[in-house]
Amino acid sequence: VNLKRCLKNKRNKDFFRRSAAGVAREILGDYLVLSGKRDVLAGKIVETESYPGLEDDASHSFKGKKTPRNQILYQPGGLIYIYLIYGKFWCFISWFPSRMIPRRYLSGP
Repeated sequence: VNLKRCLKNKRNKDFFRRSAAGVAREILGDYLVLSGKRDVLAGKIVETESYPGLEDDASHSFKGKKTPRNQILYQPGGLIYIYLIYGKFWCFISWFPSRMIPRRYLSGP
């Protein structure tokens, strides 16, 4: 991974304030880089999915359902949630609600 190139091509917030499907398509092949005080972690985005929100039954926010698990999806967007799936793949979710309707994309292993 060429970290200088990754950091130079950093996406800004406006890039993510678009349709979930468009963002999911365009981040495929990008690198997610986390730069800390001592270490830099980077991983290539090799799979993406998008969920348009309330009308998608695969979405955690289907029909406006709110639970302790999905409350964060109803907050202002722009954060990421990283979790382990099936005990072996790290995934992250980010969301960018439109009029407080969660729309998100998922990137996986």
